[in-house]
Amino acid sequence: MNSQNLRELLEQTDDKLSIFASKETLNKYELTVGEFIDLIGNFLSDEEKLKLFDYPHFVNFNSTIKSGIIGLVTDENVKLKMIENDDIVKDFTGYQMVDLIKKTGDSTKIKLLNDSQLIEKYKIRWL
Repeated sequence: MNSQNLRELLEQTDDKLSIFASKETLNKYELTVGEFIDLIGNFLSDEEKLKLFDYPHFVNFNSTIKSGIIGLVTDENVKLKMIENDDIVKDFTGYQMVDLIKKTGDSTKIKLLNDSQLIEKYKIRWL
């Protein structure tokens, strides 16, 4: 089955998060990373995107997929929770963290850039 089949399933269910929560369900579909992230963006709220990381298969995704999911979030408070959660960003590179910070609002940037532990952990340096 492909992304269109999964899209149809998501359109038919009221509990879209439960579809993503089920690793077994997701494994039935052949999706590209882009299709997968697009479906998350189209069907889940920002709070639901955060809840995805309550599931081990999402925490264990590579940093590119996790970064893509974080990039979909428009609520700055939710985005900040994701970036500050070590379980989510544990395998991010400094470059990926800088890229995420650049895509946040000014108040979030200030908060993150004043976090000395985050700056040290990701070896963020300013020119």
